[in-house]
Amino acid sequence: MTDTHILVLGGGQIGRRLAEDLTDHPATGDVGFVDGSETAVEAAGSNGVTATHAPVTDTDSTTVETARNAEVVVLTGDNDGMNLLLAQRLRLRETDIDLVVLVNDPRNREAFDELDVDTVCVAETTAAALDVRISALTTAEENADSIEDSPTRGAVAEGADRSTDRTVR
Repeated sequence: MTDTHILVLGGGQIGRRLAEDLTDHPATGDVGFVDGSETAVEAAGSNGVTATHAPVTDTDSTTVETARNAEVVVLTGDNDGMNLLLAQRLRLRETDIDLVVLVNDPRNREAFDELDVDTVCVAETTAAALDVRISALTTAEENADSIEDSPTRGAVAEGADRSTDRTVR
């Protein structure tokens, strides 16, 4: 398996955390992080991420040039308009890279459809995660209820700990 070079652009502390988590993944090679927050860049750098302090809104120089070396670019900014602009610029200059874009407002998702990018919508992802958790809780409660209502529950419970009744020889 070859290592994948990933670049995380923007997102402040969220982008930093993502870059750090990706650094720990066995399939990733070098993980880069570019952000305008000095605090986020310093923290990422001290945790093994190749971090660069530069404004992500600088679509003409640092951001796009840094992205040229990546196989996957993840745009994690909190402004969908800026994420869209960066995605357009990157797609025009580098058609071979995989782009993953954070979409903060689900109403903006359609704007990214024509760019051949993967989108991650905060609201939809959160709703899906909560749905899984609620479903798991509901299933656990239903299973507990079915055990309590089982006609063999008493027999199982009575015979569950009969160790004191046995004579050891």
